[in-house]
Amino acid sequence: MTYKPEAVRKAYDEIAEKEDKFEKEFSLRNQVPREFIKKYLKPSDNVLDAGGGSGINAIMMARGCKRVTLVDISPKILELAATNIQEAGLTEKINIMEGNIADLGQFREAEFSFVVCVGGTLSYLLEKGQQTIQELVRVAKRGATLIIGCDSKFGFVRWLFNQSDAENQLESAIEVYDTNEYQAAEGVFARLYTVNELTRLLEDAGCEIIEIASTPTLVDSWEQSSYPKEKQRKLLDLELKFCCLPELLGMGHHLFCIARKM
Repeated sequence: MTYKPEAVRKAYDEIAEKEDKFEKEFSLRNQVPREFIKKYLKPSDNVLDAGGGSGINAIMMARGCKRVTLVDISPKILELAATNIQEAGLTEKINIMEGNIADLGQFREAEFSFVVCVGGTLSYLLEKGQQTIQELVRVAKRGATLIIGCDSKFGFVRWLFNQSDAENQLESAIEVYDTNEYQAAEGVFARLYTVNELTRLLEDAGCEIIEIASTPTLVDSWEQSSYPKEKQRKLLDLELKFCCLPELLGMGHHLFCIARKM
């Protein structure tokens, strides 16, 4: 399949409120990348949040850095982001822009010291994945930290077999494995990556890999908001012990790399 930005825009406009709710709820898919962002973010950083959604990560980062620029393709999601950012009192520190991150021509070379693109954003770019990573690296300063995520091929196949109708998912699992793609919504497909594929794209773009993680590895659901508050931190701490283990990399539904531009 080929990347159709108008189809992605339409799909995310339709599920904007659902996405906003998911970003605000507790899930390892959200929380684990945020722990790595907090680990590497510096007060002096000028951040690009590419495919930043409704601004929850941008708000977190703006509280600990100099400035954040959030770019997303969905106008409806950006409306929610504007509301969230205003309610957080951070409108002076977060700039919101509508855009397609496969082409970041609105930004100068080496404009940002920290670049984040997590969730499934890269996966929706399909054949534009390599171009997108090259653009994310282009706008990063030399020595900048990049945290780049995508949907994991092996994690997605494993997830299919943990559905209630697992015996009916065999053909789907085989097709996903063979094509490296799945249908996310009507007219919208997503590219699944292995660890080797994602790291190679970053290295080819001029980056050094610092850490690799995938999540969730301990549980099979996308969100864990049903866990009592007192157990959420324990679950997160345990997941953080598992998510970077070499023997488990790629088995989580979401895969991400922390890299440095050389």
